[in-house]
Amino acid sequence: MTTPQLPLEPADHHWQAFEVFHTANPEVMAQLELLVQQWLRRGRGRLGIEMLWNVLRWERYMSTDDPASEWKLNNNYKAYYVRLLQQAHPEWADLFELRTSQADDRLWELAVLAARWVREGR
Repeated sequence: MTTPQLPLEPADHHWQAFEVFHTANPEVMAQLELLVQQWLRRGRGRLGIEMLWNVLRWERYMSTDDPASEWKLNNNYKAYYVRLLQQAHPEWADLFELRTSQADDRLWELAVLAARWVREGR
């Protein structure tokens, strides 16, 4: 007898989709890191993930001639990426102001991803 599968909670669905996206698109994290480094070199203070996210969208849009490009940045991933940035770069902990998010329930998993990211020298 098999156990019926319960539908995923939205938070679980977002987390699983983020994991798949992050694994398939490591350049997103690398680009976010570069943007933060540029920001800090300019001597700037606090920073928002929303601005970084939209810069990435703009750059991607401007660098492709394919209007049907499937490469997209889902807003559901922002909260995970900002926490991943903080985990990978503890010196950036106070750079971003965070709101409570479903991503807070995944801090352990994000710490593991960040450690892997740093270990692989990305």
